[in-house]
Amino acid sequence: MSFRERRYKTPTDKDIKLRLLDWTDLNGITKFHGELYDSNYFDSPPNTTLEVRYVLRNLEARELAGGLSLVADHQKEIIAEATLETSIFGIPVQKHIGKIWLVVLPEWRRLGIGTELLTALEHFAIRNGIMTLWTHFERDCEIEEKFYCEKHKYVKTGLVKKALMRQNKPKDHLLVQKELPRGGI
Repeated sequence: MSFRERRYKTPTDKDIKLRLLDWTDLNGITKFHGELYDSNYFDSPPNTTLEVRYVLRNLEARELAGGLSLVADHQKEIIAEATLETSIFGIPVQKHIGKIWLVVLPEWRRLGIGTELLTALEHFAIRNGIMTLWTHFERDCEIEEKFYCEKHKYVKTGLVKKALMRQNKPKDHLLVQKELPRGGI
């Protein structure tokens, strides 16, 4: 089942378009990730080759295995990205489980954009027979914990010790998941 593009107006009256990531977004995604690197969200500088692989992987996941890759844009600038992965390089992992990834540029946070994207991923997952969504984030990130666990009712299910590097230090990551309602919305 597909995703229909839609508009969202932030509490500050900014018009945001939620749409599918597509092949023409390579430059926009590269710029988006460059801004995340500049804001110290990631440790290493952007790499165009990696960005090409990233866009191709997300599109492949969507097209080959029923995943979904969305972006939020404001005046044709990508300000947020959300992905539902149901495969690794196009090979389904488990039929009814999906991994989500969501990031919003720092200056666009706390305007409901993350909630709009997450809700779109959840609705898509339900309509496509996915029963469980999961993600992970740094253990000491209270903002993400509140966003997923308090606001959106994800449940902590585990801890991965020294999962990823951040500021040249290994960081522990919390695993969270949400069981989705059966029968559609």
